[in-house]
Amino acid sequence: MILCKVLDVVRSGYYDYFNRLVKPISSRELKDVKMIQDLYDKSGGTYGAKRIAGGLGTKRTLLTISVSQD
Repeated sequence: MILCKVLDVVRSGYYDYFNRLVKPISSRELKDVKMIQDLYDKSGGTYGAKRIAGGLGTKRTLLTISVSQD
């Protein structure tokens, strides 16, 4: 498969990823994303990850946002 060669991945890994079920977003994740988006918007779009993390301050809880490790 040409796409696998271009992406430098094995065919089985590509199909495993492609056929993986999509996990629905939990209400906790939606709440976390809203807190982050609100802080970003209030900063006028100038805050990066470190300033957002610092800006969450006492409101900060363990965020459950998944980040792909692939």
